[in-house]
Amino acid sequence: MKKINIKTRTIVWLLAGIISLAIIIVCSLIIHRVTHGVEAIRHINLETELAGEYRSHKAYAIGILSFCSVICAISIAICYLGFKSWNYNATL
Repeated sequence: MKKINIKTRTIVWLLAGIISLAIIIVCSLIIHRVTHGVEAIRHINLETELAGEYRSHKAYAIGILSFCSVICAISIAICYLGFKSWNYNATL
């Protein structure tokens, strides 16, 4: 029989949730700064390559933000259920 380690898995998902929350904050800051950079480039009429590079950074940040949002939601659910059944001992 294999013992289920609820405490270990809950703590691992808690750490994954904290890391994903930090990445969400960083990606939000990147999106905010890049948006202002694109607006400044539009007003100054600089090279279009620079604006394209900024837009690609924004697209990557949006993708990472959406992925980390899903990971954060999953970790919240798993941590809630893991802490709720903290004292449960089961074997498979």
